[in-house]
Amino acid sequence: MAAEFRHRKTWCAGMATAAILVACSGGTAWAQVPTRIAWTQTGAAQTFRFMIFIDGVRAPLVSVTCFAGSPSSECTGALPTMQPGTHTVALSAVDLSGKESGISESVTVVIAGTPGPAPVPTPTPRTPTPTPTPTPTPTPNPHAPAPPPTTPDTEFTQPLARGSAACARQDCYAVSIFARGQGAITRVAALTGDDVLMLRDGRDVLLWRSGTASVAYQLHRDDPHASAIADLAVDPDFARNRFVYLAVVTTAPGSSSVRVVRVREAGDTLAEAATIVPDLEIGDQVSPRLTITADRRIYLAIPAATTGSSRGIYDGFLLAFSEDGRSAGMAIGSPLFSRGVDRPAKLEPGAAGLVWLGAADAPADGTLDLIRFSADGSVATTRASDTSAMSDPDAGVLDLVFTGPDRGLLITASRSLYGFRLSADGAVLDRALLDLGAFEPTALATTGSGDVVVAARTAGDPDAVVILSLHSSSSTITTR
Repeated sequence: MAAEFRHRKTWCAGMATAAILVACSGGTAWAQVPTRIAWTQTGAAQTFRFMIFIDGVRAPLVSVTCFAGSPSSECTGALPTMQPGTHTVALSAVDLSGKESGISESVTVVIAGTPGPAPVPTPTPRTPTPTPTPTPTPTPNPHAPAPPPTTPDTEFTQPLARGSAACARQDCYAVSIFARGQGAITRVAALTGDDVLMLRDGRDVLLWRSGTASVAYQLHRDDPHASAIADLAVDPDFARNRFVYLAVVTTAPGSSSVRVVRVREAGDTLAEAATIVPDLEIGDQVSPRLTITADRRIYLAIPAATTGSSRGIYDGFLLAFSEDGRSAGMAIGSPLFSRGVDRPAKLEPGAAGLVWLGAADAPADGTLDLIRFSADGSVATTRASDTSAMSDPDAGVLDLVFTGPDRGLLITASRSLYGFRLSADGAVLDRALLDLGAFEPTALATTGSGDVVVAARTAGDPDAVVILSLHSSSSTITTR
């Protein structure tokens, strides 16, 4: 891929509005309402995605149009809204394999008006593509017809607001809202630093990086014969190998299957897909859950088949595989590791080789159950001792993360966020509500910096998603 960008000379009318802002007098363009940027691109411009750098901050360039020529093309793209003041603008190109060019020569753009706060390069907003109303549970339906493809690069904006604090007993968090978008986020997974992946509507994997969201993987484009992405997990050695794992469900008349696909993150995309665990028969309308532990063992929790649907031999079991996809269960040649639960909602690696399983099923007495699978395949269920604080008829666990060896956060089936604490032997001591007001959490993850990212929705707009950042402000949080 050619990395050269050559700015096309464009007439600038002094201080008047410029429709195209490139290489004006002295390399500076003046505008009141900048709209588009134009450049000459060498190489196969029609196959490239483009990134824009405003004052050094990277974001996708949207609404790009290229008119093919030989050996180069003339391209234009929509400029994001910028604050009044002086800005530097540059571009890069990303090819189909995810390789990114070097950054082009920068152009200085001066936006007329009174300078405001520090500029934030947010993409030009557009009307989001409508998405189906989420179902009462965050489990994607692998049988639902795929909605029309969208390009959600412009569906998330940042930043929006900063809140106060939310506390669960002594543990307090400063809450910030840093993005809004469209769709149902059913899984959030942290990469390095504050970068996170978000699984949207069971079909798109979004990458949040440097203050913007881009599409890293689209099911209709990257795996068109599949029906849904049920779950995703990040390799424990991601900083070195850039691996991400997907549990991909394929539904055909009379049968359903799940396979584990490994992809590599490069240039803001998930590419180089390789099937690690081939198709396993599963029941209809179920969504398996996936994780990979520090010892590089892959775990897959298979739900029980729904009433009246076909059943698979792995219904209700936790399966284990090596990193190259070989069966690693309790018996040689078998992936069966342990009996699981009917409706697994989250697999979370814990300390001492334990895998914690959050179950969406509500316990009969309304108390909180977490199920632990140890390295020898034994199963233990821990129950909160303070049952008076657990009087929740929907106390099933939809998602959970650990913020320390002895504590963490979880989302219940009633879409409430709780902090919980564990005893030395791993029993749940108690939990306390973190009040997020009108926000109903759907997924969460801890980032490399120690903050917690929470995807949430509001009752007034179930098609919208709000991404929250929770920063611990408690001096009482300890680790052992």
